[in-house]
Amino acid sequence: MKNLLRRIAKKGGRRLLRRSLTDAQIVASLNQAAAIAFFIGGGIGDAIMAWPALAFCARCRPHARLDVFAPAAQGRLLQSLFAPLGIKSLTATTIAGFLAHRKNPPYDISFTNTIAAFSVRIELAARTSCSAAYGFCYPDESVAERSYDRCRAQHATDHDIVQNIALVSGAFAMPFTEQDQCYPPSLWNPAIAETPFVLIHPGVRQGYAYKMWPEDNYRAIIEKLREKKYKIKILIGPADRDSGVAFSNIKGVEFLVEPEASVLLNEFKQATLFLGNDSGPAHIAAFLGVPGITLIGPVDPRRSEPRGPNSLTIYNRQSCSPCHFGRRSCRDSICMRNITVEQVWAAVERCFCCGNI
Repeated sequence: MKNLLRRIAKKGGRRLLRRSLTDAQIVASLNQAAAIAFFIGGGIGDAIMAWPALAFCARCRPHARLDVFAPAAQGRLLQSLFAPLGIKSLTATTIAGFLAHRKNPPYDISFTNTIAAFSVRIELAARTSCSAAYGFCYPDESVAERSYDRCRAQHATDHDIVQNIALVSGAFAMPFTEQDQCYPPSLWNPAIAETPFVLIHPGVRQGYAYKMWPEDNYRAIIEKLREKKYKIKILIGPADRDSGVAFSNIKGVEFLVEPEASVLLNEFKQATLFLGNDSGPAHIAAFLGVPGITLIGPVDPRRSEPRGPNSLTIYNRQSCSPCHFGRRSCRDSICMRNITVEQVWAAVERCFCCGNI
């Protein structure tokens, strides 16, 4: 009953916000785009996959002001990662300001990233902040169910990087290339580390436990790394405290517990190798050019695997996978359990043997 009422409220809200702009009005907003807003929903990984679209947007309109809004929880880290752009926090106060000035919005055009289709708050901000809003809808819903002026259906297997750029490309009628899908030049510099180390992130964002590789498997990899005399650092984020407790009895392992953004990025840049589940840290490694191994199960890697110059994905497709954008839950995580220690260790050795490490 509660979910039904929520759906009715969302539909009603979108109807109130919906407007009908002519093609000429849309074109006018695009041509005069002196101020552009880009609203990022989701976690750190989702934000990082929006970077190429942000850079492409800046190239399409080099003289326009581009303001990027993101949830406050990701603010500091994104400010460090996206330093040239600057990040504004999307708060209730921000949205209230947009609503108060709907007749004279501060932006000419706005964009969202693919994951923002989950968030009515993002849609509300994008729609009320500008003269013409571009966003996404689910593949199985009508474009008319959204309040955006122009809407693009999410594709189940196209990578989010590509979909985000395609939204901007379609708006400005400017084609994009493979080069446009890349992150900035690598900042990986392991030579500055006092001792070579492997950075491991065994956790996931809260509520996504079904994306975790089993603890015993991580322990087996850690023991193999110790045999090779590698220093090991385990990253524990705000939602990973349970992982920290589980791994606390391992000797000779250093823990990075909820480090400040500058400390976290510095550790990534110095790491010899990153290993972790499909979560934000894996995308940070990809963005910085750090050699990384990401273990993926319930998500289709074609949609959201980390895409860095030194990124490697391990994915053993099962009959029930991918399920993340469907059920979004799994009791036995068979897709993660079927990734073997031997498989991961072979990937680690491959990384050690390649020219990058």
